[in-house]
Order: sequence, then structure tokens, then C-alpha cells
Amino acid sequence: MLRTICRVAALATGCTVLAFGAGTAVASANTISALPTEAPIINKLYVPIPLTVSCSPGYYGFPRNLSVTIRQVVQGNTIAHGTSSMSVTCDDTPHDYTVNVFPDGSAYGSSASAPFKKGDAAISAAVTNYYSYPPTPVTAGPQSIRLK
Repeated sequence: MLRTICRVAALATGCTVLAFGAGTAVASANTISALPTEAPIINKLYVPIPLTVSCSPGYYGFPRNLSVTIRQVVQGNTIAHGTSSMSVTCDDTPHDYTVNVFPDGSAYGSSASAPFKKGDAAISAAVTNYYSYPPTPVTAGPQSIRLK
């Protein structure tokens, strides 16, 4: 079932998957560090995801966003899901961020999700920088992550 979620997430993004480890020389100016393979569930409420992002400056006034999505089969056909986003600094230098992923519906009135549970899930991330037209996000994942 986790493989199915990963495949669906990969098809939904429609983008080339790029993930880079720390210290890796990268030709692209826009990168997302390797996604974590495990993360804690804090207070049975959210999952903090640490990432390092480097991106080129975009056109003045256009936002640069980092988003992280987690999907997890929690029971039968019930899927816990959450996406959180934040603005990022794009100045061609690496910056560290922590994106707190809450189950959908727990913060901004989106469709309600079951809570995350300990176990395997799928994670993906994207940074969108409106440096070129059309804007193309640089993505990492989907891949497996163990929530603990």
C-alpha cells in the first residue's frame, strides 16, 4: 500500500525527482537536501521535518515556498495526510528549515485527516521559486519515512 501511495504522489507532482545529500556538489542552483528516513511525532500532533534548501533569487515580489507532504495508511483504507508550507530565502546559499507537518484539517480548515501514527509513511517535498516562467518546483521524494 505504501508503494501505491508513493507512485500516486510521484505521478501527481509531474516533476523530476531531485534529492541531494549534504556535501554533494550540485550543478543546479535550486536544491533540497535528502529527506529524512525517520522523524518523531510530537505530542501526537505533528511531525517536524528538517531540510536544507538552496535556491536562486526569484523575480522581485514573487514568493519562494517550501512544502512538505506526508501520507500514511493508518488503518484499512484510512489515510492520514498533511501538507505544510513556509516561505524560504533564495539567495544561492543553503538555509536550514524545519517544516512542522500537521494532519490536514487540524490547522487551516482543510479536509479532516486521521492523525499520524507510529510506523511507515510516504514523504515528499518541493521548493517553488518563481525565477523562471513557468515556475518549476524542485522536488524530493516521494520516499519512505518511519514515524516514531
